[in-house]
Amino acid sequence: MSKKRILSKSRRKRVRKQGKGPPCHLVELYLSEASVSRPGIRHGVPPPGHVKVEVKCQGGELADHKNHLGFSISLQAIAGYEEEGEPAVRVRGDFVIVYKFKDLKKFSPEAIAGFSQRPAMMHVWPYWREFVQSATSRMGLPPLRMPLLFPGSVPGEPPSTQEE
Repeated sequence: MSKKRILSKSRRKRVRKQGKGPPCHLVELYLSEASVSRPGIRHGVPPPGHVKVEVKCQGGELADHKNHLGFSISLQAIAGYEEEGEPAVRVRGDFVIVYKFKDLKKFSPEAIAGFSQRPAMMHVWPYWREFVQSATSRMGLPPLRMPLLFPGSVPGEPPSTQEE
């Protein structure tokens, strides 16, 4: 049984010729650096506690590739966080993500900066969730589950329940 194509071959050619379609596509995404530690646990399993997520994004146009944007997104999850003491578990990961645009000149610097906060984060988040869960379970701890990330939500903040 063959799969149905969403667009016929001739229709795809026309769409490409007209310049329609997505303004960019994902070129690569990878975890460049990671660390997992349990400084607040000497023996046993930590009690479930508050999970704090910190996010840092930086990046911009790649000088050696025309119409490419690259971002470095650093994420850190801290579980069992105590204001005075060390956290029970700390998981950190740095992701690199690169996009190729049809014409990058059409976008303002503000739009480019916002791109790392929304679309890039939506692409990275599932890999981050899997990494945190598998890393904590491999340490002999209950898997630490990161929340789902929905369009418009910000990592580290509770999801909004009301329309704005």
